[in-house]
Amino acid sequence: KQWYQRRVAITAGDLDKVINFVSTKVVHLGDQLKQMDGKRRRALEAKELIDYINEAQKTGSVSSSIFTDVTNIHESARVLHKITLVTQDLPDKGGKDFSRLQGVVTRITDEIEKQLVQDFKMSLHHYTDEEHLENMKRCAATLNQPCFQAYKEVVDYFIDARLKAPFYGENIFSAIKDCINETSGIVSKVFSDHDTIMPKFIKKIFKDKIWKKVRLTLKLDTFDEPEKQSSQDLEQSLDSLAELYSQTMELSSNLSKYDNDISFANDIKKSIFCSYLSKYSDTEKEYLLKASEEILNQFYNSIKHEKNLHSDALQVHLKNAKSRFNQLRDNIGSSNNLLSNEPSEMPSDQLLSVNVTTSLLKIHERVNYMSTNCHIYKRDAYIF
Repeated sequence: KQWYQRRVAITAGDLDKVINFVSTKVVHLGDQLKQMDGKRRRALEAKELIDYINEAQKTGSVSSSIFTDVTNIHESARVLHKITLVTQDLPDKGGKDFSRLQGVVTRITDEIEKQLVQDFKMSLHHYTDEEHLENMKRCAATLNQPCFQAYKEVVDYFIDARLKAPFYGENIFSAIKDCINETSGIVSKVFSDHDTIMPKFIKKIFKDKIWKKVRLTLKLDTFDEPEKQSSQDLEQSLDSLAELYSQTMELSSNLSKYDNDISFANDIKKSIFCSYLSKYSDTEKEYLLKASEEILNQFYNSIKHEKNLHSDALQVHLKNAKSRFNQLRDNIGSSNNLLSNEPSEMPSDQLLSVNVTTSLLKIHERVNYMSTNCHIYKRDAYIF
């Protein structure tokens, strides 16, 4: 019995060795077959490529279904790319004339390119469908090969189509943010260069949407000739400018994740608000003088005072108001109600400075919106 058990153990061990040996041989044979299959496939592709080139050179056309069947457009583009690489190495002068072959390649390239662009545009109209998104991705990837020139065309078409999308809601800034986030998701699925396309799209949507809104809302005449405007018109324009500017800067800051360029916000500011920012301080100063003068006149009318003002009277009251403004700005958290309008709490001349100071505080708030930290005090000093 022991002899039988030893014999079985030896036989089992030999069997394991045989199995391992056969397995090794099978794996090795598989690797060899794989290499041979790869070589055979490459040889077959080279032969087909030579056949296409010979046919094009001899007849001036290619009859293979790869180039005539539109359903094979991506495969035909792949083959065409290889043919193009070959034709680029052919001599321009001397020896055999390859102009017929090059003419065929150019013609087929144009046909395939036009078809790919058309397929991309048709699928873009149904971008909510995953199947169409996948087709857009394939078309874009194929057009991004060196033998084609229309990749930029489909990118620009995509951007323009997204800009034409309706912007719902009263707040255009919120609508723009939603559109950009949605577009980013589409770009990630369709294009391979998301980080290049998104900054381009964002800058264009800012120019197309926000720039137009700013131009429609703010009249340049108001800032070109503020002395000819009423204080009410100046105040309305300045308030609108501050609101649009702060919302634009906030939006650009939120979208900076799509553009690593630190000059992104500065570029937007310059392109959209440059004409207004260059004249903002002068316009704000003009408003301060006009609003203060109107408050002064209203004050004298309210107390039925027949004023006989010398030329410096307005400046005197402005000086008093500015002093009160500085007090308010430095002690804005005080429990004392410095803006009280109750006549019984302060003399009438103090009421005048309070009204002017209220106007100054509004101006200072606008200056905060319109200025960086390093420019706030410089603008304050100029305006006040």
